[in-house]
Amino acid sequence: MEKLTYCIWAALLMVVLACHENRQYDEQLQRADSLMEQSGSDIVAAAEGLNAIHADYHRMNHRQQMRYRLLQVKARNKLGQSVAGDSVMRDVADYYRRHGTPNERVEALYLLARVYHDQGLLPQAIETYQMAHQAADTTRSDCNWKHLFLVHSQLCSIYSEQRMPDYELEELEKMKHLAKRANDTINYILCELWKSDCFWSMGKYENAVDQEQKAIHLMRENGYDELANGSCGTTIWYLISQGKASEARKYMDLYENEAGLFDEHGNIAKGREAYYAYMGKYYLMTGKLDSAEFFFRKVLMYDGERNNKEGGYEGLMQLYSKKHQADSVVKYANLYCKANEKDMLSKSTEKLGHIKEMYDYSQYKIEAEASRLKATRTLLVAVCIVLVLQVVLVILAYVYYIYRKKARKKQEEKNIQYAETYRMYTKLMKERQDEKVRMAAEKEAMRHKSAVSEKEINRLNAIIHNSQKKQQRPEKWSLEASILYSDEVICMHQYAVKGVAPDSLWLDLETKAELFLPRFMQTINDEQYALTNLEQRIALLLKLRFIGGEIQNLLGKSSQSLTNSRANINKKLFKGEGVKGFDEALHALGEAISPPDM
Repeated sequence: MEKLTYCIWAALLMVVLACHENRQYDEQLQRADSLMEQSGSDIVAAAEGLNAIHADYHRMNHRQQMRYRLLQVKARNKLGQSVAGDSVMRDVADYYRRHGTPNERVEALYLLARVYHDQGLLPQAIETYQMAHQAADTTRSDCNWKHLFLVHSQLCSIYSEQRMPDYELEELEKMKHLAKRANDTINYILCELWKSDCFWSMGKYENAVDQEQKAIHLMRENGYDELANGSCGTTIWYLISQGKASEARKYMDLYENEAGLFDEHGNIAKGREAYYAYMGKYYLMTGKLDSAEFFFRKVLMYDGERNNKEGGYEGLMQLYSKKHQADSVVKYANLYCKANEKDMLSKSTEKLGHIKEMYDYSQYKIEAEASRLKATRTLLVAVCIVLVLQVVLVILAYVYYIYRKKARKKQEEKNIQYAETYRMYTKLMKERQDEKVRMAAEKEAMRHKSAVSEKEINRLNAIIHNSQKKQQRPEKWSLEASILYSDEVICMHQYAVKGVAPDSLWLDLETKAELFLPRFMQTINDEQYALTNLEQRIALLLKLRFIGGEIQNLLGKSSQSLTNSRANINKKLFKGEGVKGFDEALHALGEAISPPDM
């Protein structure tokens, strides 16, 4: 039992020690990472701290090992050392692409691209820099804009080395945006300045000068006067090339005396030796040949840069041309040509084409993927829209079907109600006629009944008025009640509820009309008016007080068709336009007469 207790305590102690060690390694790695964001001496201290824990590498967990490897490459890159031999960086980048935060993925891919860059694999470097840009999440508040600025600054450097000013300008615009997001004013202004070199490489010399002056203005606005004085090289060279000595001298005085670039011996800062050629050109233009020769020979002392050789040899060639020393002119002309050998230009062009093709290919892959995703999203949106439209159409169709069903049912009820009303009306009118025949014998008895019937007739007549939309009483139409209440007319009203009437009923109705309305029938059948059979039937039904809905059912025609036919009848019979006043004119056409005894 005591042994078991001892083992448990030993295990717990090992776990505690392991956790303590892990926390210790995390703290050391974090400290080293923080130091790398400081000055050069702090970066050296960070590198030394990483070397100090290298012996414990195998005791770290996998996450800490990946972090350690990344910081090693980061330290060498910060110190300006080559990272071409860091083959493990690809594994580190793969790890962070799977497990890291967006900022960690950007940093890992950036360092992997630096490895490719130092190995001379420029296409892979360009593609990896672009992947680093895509890995960033710019919507997050903790987005590291400085890392993204470094990514695009390296792309800009590659395009500058390969003499691709168009692409370099694109990257500088992106760098400006990133510097602004990072509140990095000086780098924002420097991007404006570097755009001047791009315009110069493109042969847009005036644009280059304007861009440089724009950057200098921004520098002075933000208090960087010394930097502004030392950033006017393009302007100086352009003014010298245009022969504007006095204007060039103004900028040269600022550059030489107020930029802090020259020491007490008159030597310029390292990396800016090409300015000696500018000075030589200026003195050559102003006729001070000895001073010009001094500076042309001085620039040749720094022949590590090809531009220094070209500037020195070209200047001496022009100098001796002014002195009319032909042998020296030939000598420096040959040296100048050698500095611009054609094979160097050919290799540069070939390399440029290769890099441009690889860049275009990378851009094509990115654009193709983006297009594919866009097409997929568009398809999904289109499918959703179609489905929604189908559902909406089904719902609308169902609503319309219910509406039409209710409307038809309501119309049928109205037709039935009207037919019943008209049946009752005609029945009462017939009873009234019978009562008049028997009135002499039953005058007093029938008076009360007649009054009641009259009241009912008035009520029913009001209903008919509303259905027919007429304001006149039947007595004013000059039609005898006999034909209106005949069996043929009543039967036709009943068929108006069911549908189309048979031809036999039409024949009976027309025969009855010939007896009671001979002048009317003669008029509508007259060939001079050329009424069609359909129009004759419509005129007869209207004369007999049939309403529009009944006529539509009896003839199987639509409301619009009935309206058109009425207009045609009005035009043919009364020379009228439309249907205004047509019904009144038709009711007045012909007077009913008593038929001859059969």
